[in-house]
Amino acid sequence: MLESLRSGPTGRILQNVGVTPTIRYMRAARRQVGLRARTDFRVTARWGSRSLRCRGIEVSATGIVVDGGLPRVGAPLWVWLELELPERLRPMRALARPVWTLGSQQAFRFVRISDADRLSLAEHVDLAARRGVRLN
Repeated sequence: MLESLRSGPTGRILQNVGVTPTIRYMRAARRQVGLRARTDFRVTARWGSRSLRCRGIEVSATGIVVDGGLPRVGAPLWVWLELELPERLRPMRALARPVWTLGSQQAFRFVRISDADRLSLAEHVDLAARRGVRLN
């Protein structure tokens, strides 16, 4: 398959752009496929004996962006998040690590989350797409 990409018309197009279709490139491109949906629901962040309530504003099956995030100074490396999706009766729990912070917004990547909860997040993104919410 990769040989046909290098020698075929697609290979020439990619060569003109300056990208060689390697296995590493294909894996990286596949990794960036996850869609995020704009949303609004309550998220509780817990670390140690402290907890903080914030709002989930963007969500995907692999992570979340919250508004009103954790403090920057002395921020924890791992945080337990309780996600209260409107479609669910009970909150979901996920272990997450901070990825970036911008103003009052902070992004987290899920490190440990059950498969059922990850599927519920994917369904939440799908429902948002059906409602006409723009996906990122």
